Parts: sequence; C-alpha cells; structure tokens
Amino acid sequence: MPDQFRIITDASNTSDGSPRTWINRSAANDNPNAIISVTHVINPPRGVGRPLLPDRYHNHPVGVEYRGRNWYIVNLDGAPMPRGLAFNVHIVDAPTPIAYSHRVTARNTIGNSSWFSPESQDWLWFLTPRRGRTRGRAAPFVELAQPEWPGDFGLETIGAIEHDILEIVPNPLAVGVWFAAGPNPWWRIFNASYVDALAEDTEYNVFAFPPENADPYNAMCVVTDGTVPSTAFTLGADRGAVIDDFVFVSLNISFNRAPPERVQGRPTQRAVFHNHVVGLYRDVEMQKLRIVNEDESEMPAGVGFNVRLE
Repeated sequence: MPDQFRIITDASNTSDGSPRTWINRSAANDNPNAIISVTHVINPPRGVGRPLLPDRYHNHPVGVEYRGRNWYIVNLDGAPMPRGLAFNVHIVDAPTPIAYSHRVTARNTIGNSSWFSPESQDWLWFLTPRRGRTRGRAAPFVELAQPEWPGDFGLETIGAIEHDILEIVPNPLAVGVWFAAGPNPWWRIFNASYVDALAEDTEYNVFAFPPENADPYNAMCVVTDGTVPSTAFTLGADRGAVIDDFVFVSLNISFNRAPPERVQGRPTQRAVFHNHVVGLYRDVEMQKLRIVNEDESEMPAGVGFNVRLE
C-alpha cells in the first residue's frame, strides 16, 4: 500500500547545516527501490481542526536522495534545510508501471528534454528529482514500437535488469512535463529554464495518472490566468477544502492538450515555461489551495500545473 504523510523538519530529522531531512518511514528505510514524491506546503495545518502553522517559503528546488540505507528530502542546490518546513510525501515501496524512476541518458535526451513515455496526451504526470548512489533505470515497462523518431535511444525495461551503481547528478533547476506531438508523439521531462540542457545521469521519480484511473475531482491540470499573484484551485468530490489531505504539484506545459474536463482555467494564450520553484499555500478565507512561487513573485498567465489529491 502507498504511504502518504506530512513531514515537518525538526531536530529529530534535520541536522544543523545539512541540506537533508530524513524520511523515517518503514516503506523507505533500507529500500533503494522506493519511489517517492514530494511537494512543499507553505502553511500546513498543525492537525485536524487546528490552526495553520506560520508561513514558511522555501525558494530552493527539492528532490529525494538515497544515502546509506535511508531516503532524505534534499535541497538540490546544497543550501541548508531549515527547520519548521512542511512537505507532503507519497511513497510507493517498489516501481510499478505507473510509478518508476527515469534516468536521463545520451540515448533518450536531446537538449533540454528527455523522452520518457509514449502514452496519450490525456495522461497526468508528476515528477520528483532523485539523486544519490542508486540503481539507475530508464523508463521501465515502456517499449518503443517505432524507434526511428526521435532516434533509437534504446529505452530499457526494468524487469530483471539491474544497472550498475552510479552517482546520480543533481539538477538544481525547475522541471516539468511536455507532450511532444509529431509522427511518434512522446512525453518528455524538460528544464523549465528552456535554454539549459538536461545533464546526463540526472534521475526523476515519475508518477502517472492514466485517464481511466484519474478521477477528475482528484487529479487535474490547473492553468493560471494572471489575474492574481497565485493560482487557486479545489480538489475532492465536494470541491471543498483539502486542508488535511496530501496534494502534489508538477509543472505541465502541455495543458492545452488535456481534456477540458480535466482542466481548471483555460487562458487563450499559449503555455509558457516557468522556471520558478513553487509550493502549496492554504487560503483560509477562500477555502482553497493556491500554487505560489516560492520567491513570492507574481504568477504569470499561461502556466499549467498538474495537481493530485492522495
């Protein structure tokens, strides 16, 4: 069973000056094959029915890292991890066809993007960067039927194959997903800066929501309209507050290809690249969640985010 919870950084899990916070869960400890998703929550609740914790912005890209026999949430730019931060965490204890890690290699990457799935454009994808001395793997359970485009980059299946242990390179940039149309359409992971190439041997945990599994009340794409500094949305069957639930966010530049029933908001302009770290903010007055830039800058119109409720 997946494990989802909220972790607060404190003296029990975060050492002074360290960029890491220990994820002390049975599904993660001594398990290098765990697939973990993380999203920062700026003002989480103290508990059911209790007041929110003070706002804590965190303008640092985060991922997960396996060191020794434990998993950690890590600042990818190496900055010290402050205490008092909150993160929503989702753990799958082993890879599955819809939860796996993708490693960037010379055979599956061109420039700022890496091909990882040929699934249809109405899938929803969620990414968490992954680093450390782990078993690298590329796009498990995927076979390319027509490998002539964009090139025969030899995607490998996870099956019984185990790759060599290697040091996974951190990528301290915002990343998202992009559906690349063409004769053989594929989903890609891309650097949101647009101009920076994806470094070889960076790795990402990928969570997929296929159309047949994704309840539009619990997983959708939210598109900014530029009218407010952040983007409000609701999830759940009653479209009500999700203050005590676990919500995850990932940048999606292909929102214009998603089915209309899976989209909240739809601006007329084209999608934009958005090279900012984002987090979740609880708007008590409006009884909604907001996606905000962690540097507290205004959110432009035309930015798409996949959101899911666990």
